[in-house]
Amino acid sequence: MSLKFKIITPIIFLAILSPFIFDMIAVQKLKWSDIQRYGGIKVERPIETEDGYYMPIVCDVSGMDTVTVPSTAVSSWNTFKRTKVKIDDHFIYISVSISGPFYGEGTTKCKAAKLGKLEHGHYIVYYETGEQIGEFYI
Repeated sequence: MSLKFKIITPIIFLAILSPFIFDMIAVQKLKWSDIQRYGGIKVERPIETEDGYYMPIVCDVSGMDTVTVPSTAVSSWNTFKRTKVKIDDHFIYISVSISGPFYGEGTTKCKAAKLGKLEHGHYIVYYETGEQIGEFYI
């Protein structure tokens, strides 16, 4: 094996994996206290689509908008990255993650979370740490 191949192979491997490694390092899950400092969070009644339900989430991770409480922090760095959803019977737990504005992407507004297929009934939505955010019937 040539020396050139031994040098180039790890560099190519790192170049391919760097977005995934960067994502693991740069993405930060917001604590409930952070959500409150940035103006709060609320959910709206899910919308049914062909591939299941999507639940609109109203939250601005920049702190520029008041959602449920007045914001006490402002950040021009934060961009919404993802919402993690866990469904346990008729209880839904969500968390919001942020990162910096890399590659010119990003918005500060949370996007709708995919819930998938749901049974009809009453659902209560909590932040992952146990604080109730909302509820809905479908």
